[in-house]
Formats: sequence, structure tokens, C-alpha cells
Amino acid sequence: MKLKLFIPLFAIGCFCFSQDGFEGEHRIKKSQFPALKDPQLIPDEGIKQLRFYKETENAESQYRLKFKQNRLHYYMNFNHDGVLLNLGFRVKTIDIPSDTHTNIGSYFNEHFEQSKIRRMYQEYQVKKTAGAREVVKNAFQNLLLPDIQYLIIIRGKKEGDWNSYKANFNADGKLISIRRALPPNYDHILY
Repeated sequence: MKLKLFIPLFAIGCFCFSQDGFEGEHRIKKSQFPALKDPQLIPDEGIKQLRFYKETENAESQYRLKFKQNRLHYYMNFNHDGVLLNLGFRVKTIDIPSDTHTNIGSYFNEHFEQSKIRRMYQEYQVKKTAGAREVVKNAFQNLLLPDIQYLIIIRGKKEGDWNSYKANFNADGKLISIRRALPPNYDHILY
């Protein structure tokens, strides 16, 4: 009798504790990167450390181009057809307007017992109203427009557990979305 009850409960328990989703980024060769719809979006001069990545999140995949120009770390996200989705660069606390930073900090103080900001990015989204070239021009001029977003990767403590989170905020510091991020993959380290 106990065995008949144990087997179904064990099977249900296996499904309940499965992983929420799959997320990963791995480096690829330039030949594996999709052909760009507009190759002139990438600046020719002053680029250092040009790298190509494929990013997989659940069933969707994107391609990411990372490089360094004028001491800033840029990234550009493309879909599998080579169309620019968004781009951004790494910023520090001093680069964010004080009102926006205060709003972001108050959100973290309200929703986490403790939090530590790991990285901050200023993002420019490509929309149908604004062409890709205009968005790229705005990003390389570091313009503070009302439609920019801030992507913040934090390590936060909730209910005694530390986890990594990715949070998107608008230019005023209001939360757009937050999700739990998987820890980095260290499979490439060989001992």
C-alpha cells in the first residue's frame, strides 16, 4: 500500500523541482555570426576586443557583438536574421542621473534584505519609429534620452537566500521587469 502511494508522489516531486529555464552565452566564430542587414552600423575605427557570442534563453536565441571603443564596453544584440535589436554600454553609478539612481536604490531597499550591484548598462532599444542608424548614433554620443533603459545585474538577498537578478529600469528609475538570472557557467575552466 505504501509503495503504491510512494511512486506517484515521487514522480510528481521530480517535475516540481525542475529548473525554471535555460540561459547561457558562449563565444562563437565570426563565420557563425549571422550576416548583418546593415553592416555600416558597426563603427570601423577605434574598436578593440571585438568578440562574437550566441546567447540562448529558454527557446530563443540572440547573437551578441561585444567590443571596446573609447574606454567603454559596448554590446549589440542581433536576431538570427542580422537585424539590430538593442545596444548598450557599461556605466558606473556616477554616470546615472541622481534622481534615477535614487529611485533604483529605493526599489532595491524595499524588495531585498541586502543587495549588491554587479554591473550596470545603459541600453538603447531599436523601435519601428526610430531607425537602427539613429539609435546607434545616439548610443555612441551617449545621449540621455527619455526612452533609454538601465539594465542592472545585482546579487540580492531575499528570505535568507542570495540570488542573481537582472532588472530593467526606464530613464526615470521605474521598474520595467526583473527576473532571476542563472549563475555564470564555469565549464570552460580546466584544472
